[in-house]
Amino acid sequence: MIQRVLMHCKCTQNTRNHHGKSSLAINLFHCLCLRMRFRNLIVPVCVLFACTGSAQPVFDVAHLNGIEMPVQGSGSGNADSLKPQIRNVHAFLQIPLDLSPRTTLIVFPYFEQKSFAYPRISSEQTSFPFIPSDFSCYAFTLTGRHTFADTSWRLFTAFSVRHYGEQGLSPGKGSIIPAGAAFFERRFSRDFALRAGLFLSREYFGNLWLPLVGFNWKASDRLWCWGLLPRFAVADYRINSWWHVCLHFRGINESYLFAERADGRQGWLALQEGQLRLGQEFYLPKTPMVFTMDVGHTVNRTLRAYDPSLAEEMETKPSDGLFFRLSLVWRLHLDDRFGKQEL
Repeated sequence: MIQRVLMHCKCTQNTRNHHGKSSLAINLFHCLCLRMRFRNLIVPVCVLFACTGSAQPVFDVAHLNGIEMPVQGSGSGNADSLKPQIRNVHAFLQIPLDLSPRTTLIVFPYFEQKSFAYPRISSEQTSFPFIPSDFSCYAFTLTGRHTFADTSWRLFTAFSVRHYGEQGLSPGKGSIIPAGAAFFERRFSRDFALRAGLFLSREYFGNLWLPLVGFNWKASDRLWCWGLLPRFAVADYRINSWWHVCLHFRGINESYLFAERADGRQGWLALQEGQLRLGQEFYLPKTPMVFTMDVGHTVNRTLRAYDPSLAEEMETKPSDGLFFRLSLVWRLHLDDRFGKQEL
């Protein structure tokens, strides 16, 4: 049935004029919703920049993954010689909606559960002993994509509200923070496009802004590269129709709010690091599902925390370390040249 829906969507797409094309993912999603009446859309589900629509050759409708960063260190020495243990599970769902032939809106709810453990190093030097161990993260993002009359130009915008806080801390006035991004894409050929824009966020430690530079490049029949730096980048090499090998980069700059202490004050934790990982992606036959297994290493990890009892901000650069990642993805191909999906 999915294959018939896919063929119907392709036919629908081909009947639109050059200025009125919609992505295959949008048409497929609408056809699925109509035919399945949402009964089969209940599936397991980096917040702002996953929603780049067809600015890349794939579109992840739903995503569930888990990451394990094993703890390392002898329990003695200084803070910078230890590797914290971080475990997190996160899920998201992307729902695309056509507002017009040139404009698409994507609704993007996101959830993450993160466990954080940092070993104490001595009675004199306890590294961030006041940090809670568990955090819950909720976010809701709206992303828009508009294609101009000159179809080589597109504008992407996103706005998000987020709650990143200690587990048990209810979302409220002090914990909900906004973020936004906008960037233009200029397509020079069918195989190459560049992007430039700006990201702004209100973090618990203050304001954060980042210039954005991105690309989408079909380097060969088997190799695709895309990204939006400094947030993420992907190099995807197709071994065959069901097996891809990918090199990923992800830049993380996140902050988490602590629950109120007895005196009414709140602290926060900020994590900044780069993540490089090598992934194996397996496309499950006759389905849109992808199973991935990755191994990676952090780069330039920095932790900052504000202790409300001392009214003092602390910073440490713990040693970088290995991490492992598993994920299950409901993925649609937006460009048949990326690899034909046998649905």
